[in-house]
Amino acid sequence: MKSKTFSHEMRDNKPHRYYAKISFGTMISRGFVTKSSGINVFGEIEEKQDGSITYHIYSKLRPEFYLFTLIWLIAIGVQIFSDEHVPLWVTLVLCPGLYLWFGMIYRFQERALAKQIEAKIRNAIRLKS
Repeated sequence: MKSKTFSHEMRDNKPHRYYAKISFGTMISRGFVTKSSGINVFGEIEEKQDGSITYHIYSKLRPEFYLFTLIWLIAIGVQIFSDEHVPLWVTLVLCPGLYLWFGMIYRFQERALAKQIEAKIRNAIRLKS
């Protein structure tokens, strides 16, 4: 399946992996060497007992969110157990705000990618019928 907006990787007995060719949330454009996977979603085929096929498209929790959570917990720990003062706005506003902001940006782009994949699959099925 070729597309101008995404590429994909098919792996044996594993979910297919789809990558957005341009990712504003992670500042990636495919074609450049990068250590990050950018915006991506996964797809799996499920065959049901009645012979029908369902294709599930989903995303996974991004590793950056673990980093944001760790920073937030460190800020809370420093504020509680240390004489060092971390401004309250960092603990109550900045850390959760960054978490929510990046979560929203990533989610928006992952959903857009999933819709592009779904449209491409529907179009391929329509052309074969």
